[in-house]
Amino acid sequence: MGFWATIIGNPVDIAEWIERGDTLLRHGRYHEAMRCYDRALDMDPQAVEAWIRKGHVLNRLGNHQHALRRFSRALEINPAHADAWVQMADTLKCIGRVQEAERCYFRAREIAAAALV
Repeated sequence: MGFWATIIGNPVDIAEWIERGDTLLRHGRYHEAMRCYDRALDMDPQAVEAWIRKGHVLNRLGNHQHALRRFSRALEINPAHADAWVQMADTLKCIGRVQEAERCYFRAREIAAAALV
């Protein structure tokens, strides 16, 4: 059942929509995954993980500029989200904006180090 069991039914909360989107993303069903993340954001526009996942999808589709906007939105909501900084850095590096990427990696390392204290 695996894949089909995950996508059958009607998710009732944000986490379920994100999980469904993640399953679709892993199977290369990018546009369907995006719709799931959109549903999560309909429920809570401040859902940082949904914004990050949308950025993942857009990167996979080669739309790095739009991905950057999604990561930026996630960071507006939670500037201390280390993974959002890493995803932003990876995307910036991918499009040749290496100095900006290094600043983002540095910020992610600062946040991760502070979390260990």
